[in-house]
Amino acid sequence: LDGAPGVAATLTRSCGAAIPSCGDASHPPSNGVQHRPDPRRAPIRPTKRLTYIAGIRAAMESINATLREPHSWLGRTEESIVFIAEIDHVDKINNRYSHHDGIYHRLVAPLPATAAAQTTRHTNELFEAVSQAFNDGIKCNLLLVRGAKNSVAKGGVRAAVDGDHWLVDQFIGSVAEGFEFNMLRVQ
Repeated sequence: LDGAPGVAATLTRSCGAAIPSCGDASHPPSNGVQHRPDPRRAPIRPTKRLTYIAGIRAAMESINATLREPHSWLGRTEESIVFIAEIDHVDKINNRYSHHDGIYHRLVAPLPATAAAQTTRHTNELFEAVSQAFNDGIKCNLLLVRGAKNSVAKGGVRAAVDGDHWLVDQFIGSVAEGFEFNMLRVQ
């Protein structure tokens, strides 16, 4: 990412060594060569039961994580990043989550010049965290949230920490042009 904040990224970490014919249609051929998925990065099914509690801050505190400020899109522990996933978001196309399959995908729209200062801070913070998690291969946590501002459900915010680790395996875009990333539940 050339070390500059908000610089465009087009990266993927989901494939291993080149294999002439692995037969996996989900990995398009590159120069006529198909790639076999790296089994160390294949998503796993959940291994721990979810327990929802009231409030994002309380859920963060349950794993000794802190939010930089209220309404941030992520938190941090001493050794990891905690990404917040609104799993009942009204925009199902750009915010996809499958608990059973261990996959989370998020598309963040381009940041308009008229964006509020808080939105700009949160977008830049998320971009930098995704970039760091991807580049350094950090095993992260995913905080699952229901009932937030952009949620379908109403009646208060409830959150649960997925007890397994998650890796950012794909990351593309920039803050100015919009970016997206995929996360996989891993061992």
